[in-house]
Amino acid sequence: MVEDSLTKMQILLSELTRIRQDEYEHQDNKELIQIENILEDVRLILSENMISENAQLSVEINISEIRFSRRKLRTIMYNLLSNAIKYRTPGK
Repeated sequence: MVEDSLTKMQILLSELTRIRQDEYEHQDNKELIQIENILEDVRLILSENMISENAQLSVEINISEIRFSRRKLRTIMYNLLSNAIKYRTPGK
């Protein structure tokens, strides 16, 4: 019974180690990026939706640069704005 438990524990640790290594290998490179540029790219992509829904974008950013993954930040901003347009309350 002890051997069986140790074998299961070893398999679990091996799987966790493999998962962590995979995450590390696929980690996005962080870089210093300008938030306004990413936001403008996303705004341009969503411009047709914004026009058709009569949506306006108001932005207050107190910093201009951030060290982050460009791809991840763009995805986050796109999802936030897209969902805000899609699920907005009419008249607001």
